Amino acid sequence: MQADLSKKLPSKWRDLIEQITIYGEAVSEIPILLSIPHTELLPKWLKVIVQTAKASRQPKDVYKLKEDINKILKKQQQRILVVIDDIDRLTAEEIRQLFRVIKAVANFPNIVYLLLFDKEVVVKALAETQKIPGEAYLEKIVQVPFELPLPDKISLRRLLNEQLNSILADTPEQLFDKTYWSKIYFAGIDHFIKTPRDIVRLTNTLRVTYPVVKGEVNAADFIAIEALRVFYPSVYDIVRKNPGEFTWGIHEDSSNFFLEDSFKTFHNSWISQVQEKDRELIKRLKHIFSQE
Repeated sequence: MQADLSKKLPSKWRDLIEQITIYGEAVSEIPILLSIPHTELLPKWLKVIVQTAKASRQPKDVYKLKEDINKILKKQQQRILVVIDDIDRLTAEEIRQLFRVIKAVANFPNIVYLLLFDKEVVVKALAETQKIPGEAYLEKIVQVPFELPLPDKISLRRLLNEQLNSILADTPEQLFDKTYWSKIYFAGIDHFIKTPRDIVRLTNTLRVTYPVVKGEVNAADFIAIEALRVFYPSVYDIVRKNPGEFTWGIHEDSSNFFLEDSFKTFHNSWISQVQEKDRELIKRLKHIFSQE
């Protein structure tokens, strides 16, 4: 990143680069910056990571440094756009720290921040420690909000099917019953597909794992299991550690499989640990698997 920035920035910005480098080194000593592992781009940008010897510089007051940078940036005709994505995937504490950094440390003139996040997640994180509501705090920082509409279910299903068609190419027909897949999908998987990101997470996983077993497993079952692994790893882990409790044909009297007290106790136990809002769909998926 350092090399790219040094090549792309014009020579007239040399003084600005020098000032930001020194300022970045000063503020990087602040623990609040060092404790943001998923946003390394921000302190790196502040430093600009220019190859200059730290020992050759004279100590300078941080506030004076920032004032000097502000003066230089105000004279520039161009703006700098800093994009920070996936903020909602940080921990609550990291989200709070990131907004503090932007508000207090990196609020330079002619610098525009494009922040991308799930508003509900960020507002909740900010509300946990602020004396004002999280949304009110966010409004003090975000000057121009843009809220994208949620995609409708039909569009999401169409997108997922397009991705699955490429992944399942050359899969034998007997290993992918579309009627059975439809039953599994609407029984539980559809619940997990709420955003395009969910589709990307699932299909990226399948592109890695499915080719290894293509032609050897039922594709619909495999997709369902991988969906559990991606979206509900705790349930997946139970299935992985107790395969016999979820498989037909390994008991002499499989018709009474779910009627035996030991099995009923086992399944009632792990199902009770599933969040109430997801319990019914997980039970539906288990029921479908048990009949195949």
